[in-house]
Amino acid sequence: MGIGNKIACDVSDFLYGTCTIKRDTTNAQDSYGEYMPNYTDVATNVPCVVQASSGSEFIRGALVIRYDYNVFMAYDDAAPQEGDHITSYTVDGKTDSNTYVVVWVFDDAGKRHHWQCLCKTVNPS
Repeated sequence: MGIGNKIACDVSDFLYGTCTIKRDTTNAQDSYGEYMPNYTDVATNVPCVVQASSGSEFIRGALVIRYDYNVFMAYDDAAPQEGDHITSYTVDGKTDSNTYVVVWVFDDAGKRHHWQCLCKTVNPS
């Protein structure tokens, strides 16, 4: 193959795991009148891959976003949003117990190819 020729690839070839996307869908309050998040599934069995990137920063103008993981998903499989929780990451029948909170999401290739979610982990309560 000569220089300048492009190899087209399907992002699904690299998404060897699956996950669940949860979103806070209510404005529930507890008995003290305090906000109480309620995360419910908005997408399940979403093909994805999670990659560690400990202590990384994403700078956009004056905004600095710190994150520990990248989660990649095919553009057509899901529509992740900032604040979503990514759970039940499963590869080869083994499920990760981490909850990944999306702190930033963008169209990584810029051509509706795949999403890149910058995430932090949280301990489930």
